[in-house]
Amino acid sequence: MKVFISGKMTGLTKEEFKAKFNAAEEKVRAMGYEPFNPSTPEWNDTMHEAGLSYGDMLILDFKKIQECDALFMLDNWQDSKGATAERAFAAAIGLKIMYE
Repeated sequence: MKVFISGKMTGLTKEEFKAKFNAAEEKVRAMGYEPFNPSTPEWNDTMHEAGLSYGDMLILDFKKIQECDALFMLDNWQDSKGATAERAFAAAIGLKIMYE
């Protein structure tokens, strides 16, 4: 099962959110699932370097979520408009939603 990790990034330092997402990646992997960590340089940094708008980044997240079977919500997800939107989208398309 592929699992998209969702949580707050905006307002945290890069080091803070990467540590949080990396720890979640290990938790998801320990549960026997295949995690997708959107804080990786290949995903997050590439979008920022491309100069994408917040809305365009969220659309790309939605596309990646469609490739997954579930979301793993970090404990700070309610403090993030992006994570809140990702959760709503995942629920609307019938994905399983797990919580930290």
